[in-house]
Amino acid sequence: MICPHCGALLLDNAKYCESCGGLQPDYEQRIRNAAERNAEAESVQPAAERPLFDAAAQDSPSYTGFKSSVTLFFRNITNFSGRSTILEFWYGALFYLLASLGLNLIIDPMVPLLSSLLSWVLLIPFIALSVRRLHDVGRAGWWVLLMLTGIGMIPLLCWYMKLGEPQTNQWGESAETIVRPA
Repeated sequence: MICPHCGALLLDNAKYCESCGGLQPDYEQRIRNAAERNAEAESVQPAAERPLFDAAAQDSPSYTGFKSSVTLFFRNITNFSGRSTILEFWYGALFYLLASLGLNLIIDPMVPLLSSLLSWVLLIPFIALSVRRLHDVGRAGWWVLLMLTGIGMIPLLCWYMKLGEPQTNQWGESAETIVRPA
């Protein structure tokens, strides 16, 4: 939703704009619509009971926990297209950090070459996940190359923390709004 006063992107349930403080004229109608949608949603199967994967395995579910994100991390090893939710990205990044740290602390003292090889193997799905996350915020995947510069991590972190675009963009439907049938 867009603020009619300043053009800022708003949450669906926002009464006031966070940027300009303007009162949103259709606030009451949106709340009534949300209540109607919630009443209809009670008949829909809860997200926790929906199957994690279906025919479109490259798409992210609307909510992913740590275990689901790690599964998606490995399932989409070479998938550089599509979009990833903010939770999928940060849980995947946490797994990558913990796995790399574990490899370096446990395996590196015994077999340094194996540790280095496994760290590089884990880097490929993390780069793919990063590209899909950039797609979700409306950026081309090539921006991931900024991480090679060091200082480029600043804009990357800002984009990684940004909520994805709610509408369909050139990389597909919003990963946050994908609802799969049971």
